[in-house]
Amino acid sequence: MLEKRLAWTCFALLVVLITSTFGYMVLLDATFADSFYMVVITLSTVGYGEVVPGIEQNDGARLFTVLLIFTGMGLLLYVVSAFTAFLVEGELTDILRKRRMQRQVDAMSGHVIICGSGAMCAFALSELTDSGCDVVIVDDDEERLALLHGHEVDLPFFKEDPTNDEVLLRAGIERASGLLANLTNDKDNLFLTFTARQLNPDIRIIARGLEKHLEERLSRAGADSVVMPSKIGALRMVSELLRPKVVDFLDRMLRPAGADWRFGEVPVGEAANGRTLGSLGIPGRFGMPVLAVIDEAGEVTYHPKEDTTLSTEDKLVVLAEMAQVREIQEWVAKG
Repeated sequence: MLEKRLAWTCFALLVVLITSTFGYMVLLDATFADSFYMVVITLSTVGYGEVVPGIEQNDGARLFTVLLIFTGMGLLLYVVSAFTAFLVEGELTDILRKRRMQRQVDAMSGHVIICGSGAMCAFALSELTDSGCDVVIVDDDEERLALLHGHEVDLPFFKEDPTNDEVLLRAGIERASGLLANLTNDKDNLFLTFTARQLNPDIRIIARGLEKHLEERLSRAGADSVVMPSKIGALRMVSELLRPKVVDFLDRMLRPAGADWRFGEVPVGEAANGRTLGSLGIPGRFGMPVLAVIDEAGEVTYHPKEDTTLSTEDKLVVLAEMAQVREIQEWVAKG
């Protein structure tokens, strides 16, 4: 790697500067400043003249200078050529970009990590960014990453192995709220799911499954939910066949022209614990009804009444524009 070669060459040049300086100090009985000056004017080929008297009669010092010219000049030229290649090949720009990106990731909390790329991740990325989520992408396939770059250029990404613990830690998995395991095969998704669960026991993990028999293993490895694209695609096709108007209605409801409607999930939290649904006044304030209440066990109450008592782990399901969903979340959080 050019960066490592440049670092080692600079280190070697520094060693030559230091040893040559002390060499002149010993051979010519000179001060550190004079000896260092001799080394610099020798390597730079400036040649202002020897500042230390007696070097013309000192065969050892003259031989030492010849050796310094051959070794030091060779190293200096290599450093210059390596640094030029470093700039021309864009590695310096890439290093600076990676450091800037790492600072950006380090400042994130509650973000979502997408492991994998390609068309499916592009759709997921679009939905997440539209929902106002911070996203970090991890994948080691440059061609698939290029597809996402065309979608969101400024998003932080790591072109590295998503199953590597160190890479996930640098992606901020300990502070992340969710992870999408969308690698190219189930075994990698299985290992990624297990690793992510070990690094962050509280993170929500959604894994893609290709083979039906591995769905249960992904769940046991720590996936909160397993998505089977083939199964979902088949259900969609059947729904389009049997219930085309309903499917069209749902599509229009989620993405109507000129709006950005979504089913939103609103956590009840501590502030609204023990209160009734009617006391929150969501329909009157926002003009949006609460469609359902989901309790901690996953039981759903459709069209909940105003006297429904809420608890901390409950979730309210609303249908509104994303901006309104966030406003409702903030309103409920205040109690």
